[in-house]
Amino acid sequence: MAGSPAGRPVLVREGDLVPERRSNRHITRIVGGLLAHPPAVSVAVVALLLVLSFGLTVALGGAHRVAPHWFYAPILLAGVRFGLAGAFPVAAVATLLAGPLTPGDVEAGTPQDPTDWLVRGLFFVIIGVGVSVGIRQALQAVLSEHRSQRRLTELRRAMAAGEVELHYQPVVDLEDGRIVGAEALVRWNHPTRGLLPPADFIEDFEQLDESTDWVIGRAAATVGDWKERLGLDHFHVAVNISGHDLGRAGLPERVQALLAPTGLSPSDLCLEVTESAVVQDLDEAAATLAALRLGGTTIAIDDLGTGHATLAYVQRLPLDVVKIDRTFTAELLPGSPSEAIIAALTGLSRQLGADCIAEGIENEDQRAAVVRHGCRRGQGFLFSPAVPADRFEQMLIARLPASPGPWTTS
Repeated sequence: MAGSPAGRPVLVREGDLVPERRSNRHITRIVGGLLAHPPAVSVAVVALLLVLSFGLTVALGGAHRVAPHWFYAPILLAGVRFGLAGAFPVAAVATLLAGPLTPGDVEAGTPQDPTDWLVRGLFFVIIGVGVSVGIRQALQAVLSEHRSQRRLTELRRAMAAGEVELHYQPVVDLEDGRIVGAEALVRWNHPTRGLLPPADFIEDFEQLDESTDWVIGRAAATVGDWKERLGLDHFHVAVNISGHDLGRAGLPERVQALLAPTGLSPSDLCLEVTESAVVQDLDEAAATLAALRLGGTTIAIDDLGTGHATLAYVQRLPLDVVKIDRTFTAELLPGSPSEAIIAALTGLSRQLGADCIAEGIENEDQRAAVVRHGCRRGQGFLFSPAVPADRFEQMLIARLPASPGPWTTS
């Protein structure tokens, strides 16, 4: 990411890549083609190479006149394409073709010494199979890295083209129905595949250094505009940050810089972090979150109880909000383990002096149950799924205090 004259982040274009990166891209495209073409084609090519190797050995006078090293070519190709399951049978066939089936001397018609072709076959198996399988593993790693870089490049292109957008899911007061905030969620409106589910791209999106700045800046500007035009007070927007974000230097300073032109108060921005993100480096995460909180930003922990964090971890984090994962809300029945977990999490949030938000509320029974256990805020399909900004704004307008009905916003 490079800085623009106005201090805003700009996206790196594929054409800006250094020559070494472009060269690597061409190499990995070749590798991708080698590993990706249909199996039948690979089998045909391997068979053709075996026949050509046999014919070349015979044409040059036999195994005593030339060393048939070209038999390694089909072995290597089979190993790279199919792994051990391909390399070993081809090595066995190559041993037969280069051994008993190939004369030692074609003109004299003398056969090979069995020791010669047995040793050659042993080399085919040890060297050919070993090298080909090792190359396959290395190429798979290169191809995986290439695919990852290609996805990142495509995401940058999508961001620049306006295909990546933010949808907003309302956070409501569960007792009186007021919309008190929104969670900003990333969506990719792909030009050919349509609206993609987050699971298809969000891990790659989080690896982009500019992604979190983009989300925070866009969400803060949108909510700041709503607050000014619609007269909203005490309205917050939540943005998810990853372990990758917590490990980058300067996050608290960047957040302040991103909020400044939007007019949104730091206390109106809630940064949500999952417990799996904080356990990657607890000390670093706690220090970063403490600096963010010192600047006025609200801190929430998401998915608590679904990962690896312990209470010893949680008590070291500066938290303002504890979010109850939808996993527990979905299985909420009287006397169920989920009900006990929700009771424990709401009690934990009170002990930490934090608010509590229940996710995944889909029916009235779930809403009533979490309220009964002391959780006052929630989000879920009972109220609304995540919707584009314009639809969310219409939802806010329809539920302003001047409008009739129980749905209002603070």
